[in-house]
Amino acid sequence: DAVPLATIDNLEIPEDQVGTPNTYADVLFFRGGTPASAELLYGERLGHDIDFLANFAGSFGLTPTTPPDDPDVISVTINDVEVGTATLAAAGTWTFATSLAAPVSALTGDEIRFVRAATVTTAVDIGITLVGTAV
Repeated sequence: DAVPLATIDNLEIPEDQVGTPNTYADVLFFRGGTPASAELLYGERLGHDIDFLANFAGSFGLTPTTPPDDPDVISVTINDVEVGTATLAAAGTWTFATSLAAPVSALTGDEIRFVRAATVTTAVDIGITLVGTAV
């Protein structure tokens, strides 16, 4: 509503960042309860191009209400092609991997999906945030 929220004095912007805004593009979801085997957890059609770093660096998962009894693997697909995985360990910690440990790019209109593996675990209330950059 055109009302200032804060004033910051002496803010320094590194010279290499002047005129080069970083536009972050997070893709995130939350699935309450215990997902079924091979369940589509979330999907969306992207509204802009996004670049993800190798192994989805900077991404994170929500600490589940109940950690799984065995690792829970979630496939990340773009246009139905697996580009990586997010794995929830029995300790409740997340690890991410991209195919060939390479960066991943998605284009405007691509469909990104998160699909649970065909195994069944006891994880309750899971969520993921993939951190990318809009290009």
